[in-house]
Amino acid sequence: MFDLPKLTALYFFRFKKGAKEMEMLKLNEIEEFENLDTTLWGIRQPHLNSKSESYHLSGPLDLVLTPSVAFTLDGKRLGHGKGFYDQFFASHQKMFNKMPFKVGLGLKEQIVADLPISDFDVLMDIVISP
Repeated sequence: MFDLPKLTALYFFRFKKGAKEMEMLKLNEIEEFENLDTTLWGIRQPHLNSKSESYHLSGPLDLVLTPSVAFTLDGKRLGHGKGFYDQFFASHQKMFNKMPFKVGLGLKEQIVADLPISDFDVLMDIVISP
């Protein structure tokens, strides 16, 4: 099919209760993923006291896998209304003058014909669904 590039670094999101932005923290080994904490919502993420390196220190990200409540096939995305991913993408663009390749991951039940968007919503480059 095609050759995948060598993975040089993997970053994982972390949300803190009451925070207005999410963080992207480096996982140094696959074992770190297996040992991530589970939040109140059942989402795995780095421990709140983790000293993992932020993507801010390493440079721009190449690709971001983005979850959602719903997607359209043309890249519109409906999150949970807090704007965490949209803010993250805007901050990334401002900091590095570059957007990562944005991949929306969803189940077929999450694909809808259309969604309302605002000026702050960031479109996905591609949406992948079974």
